[in-house]
Amino acid sequence: MLYFLDQAESFSAAWWNTVTILEEARDSFFPTLQFLLDLEELQHPKTTGAADNTDAFDKHFNMNFRLGPNSLNLIIDFFKRIFRLTMAQRYNVSPAEFSLQIDTLNSYAAPLHSLLLHFRIAIDRVEYDPAPFSDLRRQLQGRSNNFTVST
Repeated sequence: MLYFLDQAESFSAAWWNTVTILEEARDSFFPTLQFLLDLEELQHPKTTGAADNTDAFDKHFNMNFRLGPNSLNLIIDFFKRIFRLTMAQRYNVSPAEFSLQIDTLNSYAAPLHSLLLHFRIAIDRVEYDPAPFSDLRRQLQGRSNNFTVST
């Protein structure tokens, strides 16, 4: 997908534009992000019984939401770039098509944002900060007397 964005942003290939990239993403990239929509539905249910869903969401979130060394940088970068391209090419499409493009992007970006906020609240930073920072935070949280007083 990033190759297609590179092509569209370089203006060297007339074939790749926001419409064609979003069509390609809809077929090949967005299905891999279905977990975002599933977790978002559990987090913010459209039906009643939210108390029951909170436990189900926490359990599902803890089992399925993982961040690796590169975190979600590639996915976030894709959304930032396709949004900028959509805004740059908004006059090449009808207002209805432009609105559909923005709605499509928001349907994945909003749950991603919500889940990242939940991750930051639910998971102690000691678990994901780089080692020097997590070590310092662990020491500060433990209120240990490992820091000497300088005179």
